[in-house]
Amino acid sequence: MEHSFAVFACGDVGLSTIRIFRDRKSQLKFVLLDKSNLWDRNELILSELEDFSDTEICYYNGDDDELTQKCRGIDLVILAYWGMVIKEPLLSAPKYGFLNQHPSMLPYGAGKHAHVWSIIEESPFGATLMKINADLDKGDIVSQVPIEVSWEDTGKSLYYKGIKTQCKILEDKKEDIFSLSFETTPQKKGGSFHYGRELEAKSKIYLDEKYTARELLNILRAKTFEPFPGAYFEDGGKKYEVRVSIKEVKEEFKKENIDYSKIKIL
Repeated sequence: MEHSFAVFACGDVGLSTIRIFRDRKSQLKFVLLDKSNLWDRNELILSELEDFSDTEICYYNGDDDELTQKCRGIDLVILAYWGMVIKEPLLSAPKYGFLNQHPSMLPYGAGKHAHVWSIIEESPFGATLMKINADLDKGDIVSQVPIEVSWEDTGKSLYYKGIKTQCKILEDKKEDIFSLSFETTPQKKGGSFHYGRELEAKSKIYLDEKYTARELLNILRAKTFEPFPGAYFEDGGKKYEVRVSIKEVKEEFKKENIDYSKIKIL
């Protein structure tokens, strides 16, 4: 028996999720895209869907009643980097509910910006595939992969490590998903949760406050993610952004190794 699926798709994770249906096109009944085109991947997703003749393409318009009716004919919905919270009655509409790909090592990093907070708080980081329930980011775990965080990591590097790992988890678990035979385990207690609005306050460096070197470096590298704003400080009525690059020293500095031709002379 073939089961029916829908994907709420955004960004690279959304694109990767569509691709796992290449050999099961008839099972993907509809794809929901965000009109705002966050992460600028809608055109790539639409291109990937060109030969999915049985798949309806929809755009989220804020009407959860209409979306609930559409999901009642679906066995399972996969949230692929979908940033909007799923609430009742939509939550109960698909026969087997929703799977969510979360860029964190739940229960650590629940909420927003796990790739930033894991550096600031030195907490575990990873990627999680989970069932969702009425409690935000508290659903049972289908699969998790931890990601090592080093001193060379920034918010940007962790973000992309998280994206890559989310895509790999789904690829590895796709047959269990297609057959709806995946198993789940309850989340552990504890962990951490952050709202998106918390990040701004943590981004400001106060010049006369006391920080350990570790605390300050963690804030700076966590907020190093161009083109987004970095950490900042204010002085003399002006605002200054700070980013940092940390590299492991693998061999001692030797003056004779300097290529002076690469040094710009003003």
